[in-house]
Amino acid sequence: NNGLVNSFIDNSYSAIELLAKTNLLLEINQKISEKTNHKAIKAEFNSRYKNSDAEFEIEQRKIFNELSDLRSRARYLNGEVNIEDDRLNLIYLTIKEMYDSLNERVKD
Repeated sequence: NNGLVNSFIDNSYSAIELLAKTNLLLEINQKISEKTNHKAIKAEFNSRYKNSDAEFEIEQRKIFNELSDLRSRARYLNGEVNIEDDRLNLIYLTIKEMYDSLNERVKD
């Protein structure tokens, strides 16, 4: 609402990347514990969910990749960021659901 789309994109990417890494670590993914750069996390997360039929897992992956693609433009102002308000809201809700889901897994 305040025209801070670039900040939202950059922070959302950071949040979803941390959630993706946490998810992979909870699955005891040995590859991810050694590699912590953006590319490695994205590759492992995409690999984990590439054959998923679960709608939420598919949406998580799409949003992670979309934010990854937008991050450079948003963070470093390397081009224009065009994204609909509905999509921003979906990104927010997906990240919140990922967080809530991981929170439940950690409690168990």
